[in-house]
Amino acid sequence: MRKARIYVLLIAVVAVPGLMGLVFSQEPAARGRTLSEWLVLLDGAQDPKNPACEAILEMGSDTVPYLLKWSRYEMPPWKRRLYKLVNPITRHFEKPSSAAEKKARAQAAMLGLIVLGPKAESAVPQLSKMLRETNDLTIARFAPMALSRIGTAGLPPLVAALTNQQTTSLMRCYVMSHLGMMGTNAAPCIPALERALEDSNWNVRTFATNLLRRIRPPRSDEFAER
Repeated sequence: MRKARIYVLLIAVVAVPGLMGLVFSQEPAARGRTLSEWLVLLDGAQDPKNPACEAILEMGSDTVPYLLKWSRYEMPPWKRRLYKLVNPITRHFEKPSSAAEKKARAQAAMLGLIVLGPKAESAVPQLSKMLRETNDLTIARFAPMALSRIGTAGLPPLVAALTNQQTTSLMRCYVMSHLGMMGTNAAPCIPALERALEDSNWNVRTFATNLLRRIRPPRSDEFAER
């Protein structure tokens, strides 16, 4: 009897976590396909009439935890160096790199967040961290796009990125290019843009000038200065 109880306990220890994993890892699904499958079909498209976009919008905010988890993948520096070293030897007979697959899914996940727009509002804290932390420029450039598509709730971290001295010039340009998509809704960033007019980087000054022209009418004194 005692052995039977031990066996039951062991089975429970092994089986319960697996079952719990199945329950909590089940992806959202729509129209007969999972979120992962729709991301593959998204293929970079952002047209609201695209079936993949429609399905992602149908699944809505339930997709955000999965999209954030997948979008955070970055190949560690040591792995990038190792891959460059061994790739010339193994590329003729290896299967597609799982790292490459994860990176492709990360990009697709970021596009999924962009498609969600305001429905991805709960992603704002993590997207804000991406603006500061990520070393992957391919992913980093999608973060400001996703925040701008979220709308008003995504604006504060974009303004913070403009005023943060640690933000690279390239990232500031990415941020401003996507702020332009918000039109006059980006007006709260005007003070930050005016400070950017004095930036030492020519590209930052140019982006700031062009964006200011789009989101506020020119002042009379600006014409006088010219």
